[in-house]
Amino acid sequence: MVLPSDPPIDICAGARLNLIPPSLEECHKHFTEPFERDKVVFGGTTGLVVRLPCGHVRKQPYPDDTPRGRENSLQEIKRECDIYGRIANTPHFLEMIEFSEQHGIILQGVEGHNLHHYLEDEDFCIPIAKRMEWARDMAIALHSLHAVNVIHADVKPENILLDEQSHKVYLVDFSGSWIDGRPGPTVENIRFFLPRDIMSDSTVQTDIFAFGSTLYEIMTSKQPYHDLNDEEVGELFKQGIFPSLDLVPCGQIIKKCWTGMFQSVQDVQAALQEVQGS
Repeated sequence: MVLPSDPPIDICAGARLNLIPPSLEECHKHFTEPFERDKVVFGGTTGLVVRLPCGHVRKQPYPDDTPRGRENSLQEIKRECDIYGRIANTPHFLEMIEFSEQHGIILQGVEGHNLHHYLEDEDFCIPIAKRMEWARDMAIALHSLHAVNVIHADVKPENILLDEQSHKVYLVDFSGSWIDGRPGPTVENIRFFLPRDIMSDSTVQTDIFAFGSTLYEIMTSKQPYHDLNDEEVGELFKQGIFPSLDLVPCGQIIKKCWTGMFQSVQDVQAALQEVQGS
């Protein structure tokens, strides 16, 4: 598949609301259906994701008879619900349609997969202009989170959804995010992890570091040190040794993310804008 180099029509918050069906009766009908294992399309750390006939998705808690347990799963879904409430009508996030403690949340459905899936597909040809657009949009999304006192704490292309119809990207998965300084239950993958004590806080700086690795993958279609194991990568990062950026688009921006030269995601946005305008 080849993506067009021309950017698609921008989807503002108001227009994105039009993705919700005129009537939610179908969603409501399926919202209260009991748990059925054969309808699950994905099972993550938070809960089970089910695609509904209306096109949206329902994220529901794990049942009591699973290792994850219903109560832990429900608390993390509530965390996501809180965050979706804070970023309602904000570009580059899915719309939360409805929430129920019994059944979880319904989120706007998109036709596509996570961005990592497409980046590792050698048959998926992505123009540099499109990669730059995705980088810019994710910087905007991350800044929007920080503006409402949320640290994502797991920024990576696997947590970015690509809509195959519009080619727009959405930042997702807030089950491990920090809210108002309250810690979440997860940390980043080693290739997106700012070297630190594993028990230390997730902060704006840890998100920016992860964004640097995300930007690296967006631009190269490979994760940092993709040919090394996790232990080797962790040791190199601790020493401040990073992959060569000489031929990587936005290489200086990535380097500044990794080395703590940006104080905020707004600084990253400005740097990306400068590259796009040059």
